[in-house]
Formats: sequence, C-alpha cells, structure tokens
Amino acid sequence: MDLEKFFDNVCQSKLIEVLSHTIKDGRVISLIHKCFNSGVVQGGLFKKTEVDVPQDGPLSLLLSDVMLNEMDKELTRRGHEFVRYANGRMIL
Repeated sequence: MDLEKFFDNVCQSKLIEVLSHTIKDGRVISLIHKCFNSGVVQGGLFKKTEVDVPQDGPLSLLLSDVMLNEMDKELTRRGHEFVRYANGRMIL
C-alpha cells in the first residue's frame, strides 16, 4: 500500500494536535503552524493550504513521520501486523 498524495491529505489541525502532546514549547508549534500558513503559489496566484503539508521543505519528512507513527499506533491497537518503509506500508 502506497500512501499516494500523502502530503496533499494531511489534516493540519490533527498534526498540530499530535505535535502538541510532545512539544511543549509553544514557539515551536507556532513556527510549524506558520509554515502551514505560508501556502503555495499556483498559476501565479497565492492559495492558502489547510489540508496539506508543504513538500520538499525542511520539515516535510519529519512531519510526515509523525503522522505515519500515529497510523502505526492505530494499526497496532487493532492487532494488525505491518511493515512500514518510507511512505509505503504492507499490512499482513
């Protein structure tokens, strides 16, 4: 199973919630939130992003791993055996 368009489907509010459980420094959370609000430029027009994580940024892989770890926890809770490699996953 490949998590196609993973970065395009991350819920920012859920990610901030998960990060807030571990990161107690509000300045760090605020900085990450600002990265989300930076938006993208498509066709010369600015577009605000609310559901995705910027790709190829310095935080993108770290933030994706945070969300994938949450998925790992849920699969474990449900009793599934799985292997995760990058943004792919095999559930047995």
